[in-house]
Amino acid sequence: SPLLPPGPVVDTVPGRLLDISATPDAVWGLLDSGDPVRWNATTRTWDPVTAGLPAGGFDKIAAGKGVWALSTEKDAYRLEGTTWQRFLDRQFRCIAVGTDGSVFAGGRDDGIFRVAQDGSSWEEIDGDAKDIAVVNRNRAWHVWENSRTLSEWNAQKNEWEDRPGELGQIAAAADGTIWGVNAGGDLFRWTGTSTVSWAKQAYPGAEQFSTVAPVSENEVWAIT
Repeated sequence: SPLLPPGPVVDTVPGRLLDISATPDAVWGLLDSGDPVRWNATTRTWDPVTAGLPAGGFDKIAAGKGVWALSTEKDAYRLEGTTWQRFLDRQFRCIAVGTDGSVFAGGRDDGIFRVAQDGSSWEEIDGDAKDIAVVNRNRAWHVWENSRTLSEWNAQKNEWEDRPGELGQIAAAADGTIWGVNAGGDLFRWTGTSTVSWAKQAYPGAEQFSTVAPVSENEVWAIT
């Protein structure tokens, strides 16, 4: 079940989720059925948001400035008001949204795509992503599909630069911190130092993770 550790405290909340994504304003998840839900902190329940949901539901959800999702057919959808709307005709294996509304996605077959600044088309940039994390249009990370190695987007050079480490899943918080989960289910936070690039994060009672959804350096949701 998902959990929220503010500082060293772990709060286990009800529900079983396939995927999760969090911002300072809201926490979004996908139920086992593929239905998208939003966490209601008052009632401590997950509220469904299913208008426009495609047959089969979603298998990925991404929140930032805006909420996007991928259907089981790998089509991209974005939430417009309270209704999900399909966005163009292209399929993806992963998607992430930044604090400025920037959207990056890893192509179903290959390639990495970003929503163009006009907001109405995809533009392709180099790469091949198993998972992707976005802070803003100029700062993104991705996990390479075949190797689990990492790259960070250099906006000035307009290219990906290799970073140390291997992860299965990666996510960015609104404060710019980068988090990830490795193949063994261990949780890490990027430090960028020469001695320890990734610092392992330990929370009492939660030792194995599948997905991390950070809000900030001090507030993290995750699926165990």
